[in-house]
Amino acid sequence: MTKSIVPPLSKSPIMVEKPDQRFPQCLLEWRCGQLLVKPSQHVKPKYLPAPENQQHLVDCLKCSPVKLVRIDPRVGEAKLQLWADACEQANKVVYIRIPAACSQTDSLLTKWFKRLVNAIAACLLLVVFSPLMLFLIIYTRLNSKEPLFCREWHLGERGKLFRAFTFRTAKANLNLRQEQTTAYVEWTDDVKSTLLNKWICKSGANSLPQLLNVLRGEMSLFGPRCLDLKNIVGCSYLELKRSNMLPGIAGSWQVETSNLLDLDSPGL
Repeated sequence: MTKSIVPPLSKSPIMVEKPDQRFPQCLLEWRCGQLLVKPSQHVKPKYLPAPENQQHLVDCLKCSPVKLVRIDPRVGEAKLQLWADACEQANKVVYIRIPAACSQTDSLLTKWFKRLVNAIAACLLLVVFSPLMLFLIIYTRLNSKEPLFCREWHLGERGKLFRAFTFRTAKANLNLRQEQTTAYVEWTDDVKSTLLNKWICKSGANSLPQLLNVLRGEMSLFGPRCLDLKNIVGCSYLELKRSNMLPGIAGSWQVETSNLLDLDSPGL
């Protein structure tokens, strides 16, 4: 196994780049054609380049024979975002390191049958909810000049990262990583400025585009919670272990979170 530290990427060898304290150093391991990104401990300080040098990281990944990048969630949300975006531009598959499942409960045939059922159900739901989705598209376009859909990184089956689709029902924040776009999450006061936005937030109608993720085999209609990068960093061992399964648009977690939001809501 080969180990190395990501050095600062500067254009001139005589230039000394001051390390950006926002991005701690990383330890890289090449293993069986995979690149593992982990937080380094007790190693000589060499630092990952800051975001303005992300293109250099993309170029390195494009020239690398590595086909898969697996990232330890302990590197932090900012580093996860940096590497996920770079891998996407370099056409590399990116995974999050999660605990292995105890056993394989479903056979390959059963798994494919479930995906077929999910795909058929998703097609039917897209037809049924197409008038509502058309209304949300028009509403979003009239109220914002931002892109129609939000595409944020979420944790998929066996730790694979994918882009989940949601309607953008409010004006995008300057920092897209801090913008909450999934259903049943905390929304700021400007998002809740209208009764319609409140209804969209509570009903989860802005998650209807995730039916496209179901058709792509990235999600299921029912399953464990679909975690974004912020939740990946802070979630427990058990939650990470559940990520060996396909995440769901709906599930028991949805009811629990909805109840919490109702408790936090101001009385009418």
